[in-house]
Amino acid sequence: MPAEAASYLVATNRINFVRDYGGEVGGPVWRDHLWFWAAMSENKISNQAASSPASAGALDNIILRDKNAKLNGQILPSNSGVFFYSFGDKVRNARSLSPTRPFETAYHQTGPTKVYKVEDTQIVGTSLYLTGMWSKVDGGFSLIPNGGDGEGAATAFRDTSNVWHNTFRDYITTRPQKQYRLDGSKFFDIGTMNHELKFGFGYRNTPTVSHSAWPGPYHGYVRYRSSSYCSSRGVPTTPQCTQFHFLRDDNVNYAQKYNDFYVGDTILMGNLTIQAGLRWDDQKTKNTASSSPANPVIGTPVQLTNGSISLPGLSFGGDTRDLRWKTLEPRVGLTYALGSDKKTLLRAGYNRYANQIG
Repeated sequence: MPAEAASYLVATNRINFVRDYGGEVGGPVWRDHLWFWAAMSENKISNQAASSPASAGALDNIILRDKNAKLNGQILPSNSGVFFYSFGDKVRNARSLSPTRPFETAYHQTGPTKVYKVEDTQIVGTSLYLTGMWSKVDGGFSLIPNGGDGEGAATAFRDTSNVWHNTFRDYITTRPQKQYRLDGSKFFDIGTMNHELKFGFGYRNTPTVSHSAWPGPYHGYVRYRSSSYCSSRGVPTTPQCTQFHFLRDDNVNYAQKYNDFYVGDTILMGNLTIQAGLRWDDQKTKNTASSSPANPVIGTPVQLTNGSISLPGLSFGGDTRDLRWKTLEPRVGLTYALGSDKKTLLRAGYNRYANQIG
């Protein structure tokens, strides 16, 4: 190890090993009408913690599991459908493992997330096709400290070297999603111009619920301070002083809804191609109703020498109105092919895009 790197490499995690497994299978179920495909994979990554100070040698193992299945069907010549399923999970036994976060304070992380999708395409006549889609996501994950969670866990504390012990703050969230879409294309001619008119509408709903709390009977943590810190504030030290941090649980809920509509046309006129379109987005979000219970120790006022302290329960009825964002995004593009062989193209375009809320 180079001498100039020794001071920081001892505080850096290293990769122990990486292993990949996987396989897939597919084929016809009903000749010329129904096909299936399935695949799965597993990726294992083992990280070894830094050698300084409290987490020396601990392993932070990550497992990525993926399963996918797809069914394609075309029962009628003018209609085809697709069903898709996906399962993804990230399992990690020591997320946030570090010199100041030993194994008992690192997180056990897990999901999983499941995705379901159904899509159907119908051809109408010779110049129109429509595609409808429905999808659902069962998403979310949890971060649970290895040292224990809930009321029966030991109270977390932070020593004078800023190293955490016993356990740590948890985090649990669910993030489901539902989406609907209808898209279509219409082909037609006007004089010498060829047109491909595209249009579509979409709706998506993504409510989110999250919870975070400090384990143990006090719903907080203890911090030990050095003698110099204590004496500078006139606090007796033997040989250190102690701070108690009491907190409420965090419960946050919010909802997001998206609507969009677009229309566009591709026009072919000899050597010139014109693409023009307009998209409209309507996005809205708001905080929904939530509540947090009182701290079990100071939920009711506790009298101190210089006053009283309390952390009573809180209740929020939700926002009375949405945060709403409506946008129009025009797009236009020109392509001109030079000469009869059309080997050289000139292009110009203008596009406007809008970011999504959340």
